[in-house]
Amino acid sequence: MRRLADRYTIDLQVELTVDGQRQWVALQDLSRTGMFLQVSRAIPIGTKVHVAISIGDGKRVVTGATVTHLLAPEDALRLGRYPGIGIAFREP
Repeated sequence: MRRLADRYTIDLQVELTVDGQRQWVALQDLSRTGMFLQVSRAIPIGTKVHVAISIGDGKRVVTGATVTHLLAPEDALRLGRYPGIGIAFREP
C-alpha cells in the first residue's frame, strides 16, 4: 500500500479515548493524515476514537480519528515492532 504522506518516528505519549474510556498510549509514528499507536488491547477497524497531544505551553491538540488497521502481537513480533493500531484523522 502506498503512503499518502511522509511518516515521522516520534516517542511521545498520546491520550487516546475509545468509547468514553481514556488511556495513555505511546505514539510510534505520525504523518499529516494519521498515526500509529502502541496499544495493549485490539481495537476493531472502523472504531471512532479521539486523540489528544500536548504540544507545549500547556496547549493540546485534540482530533477525531478512525482505526484503519491493526498490527497483532504475533505480526508485530515478526516485524520487530510493537502491537498497535493505525488511525486516520477525520475531517474536522
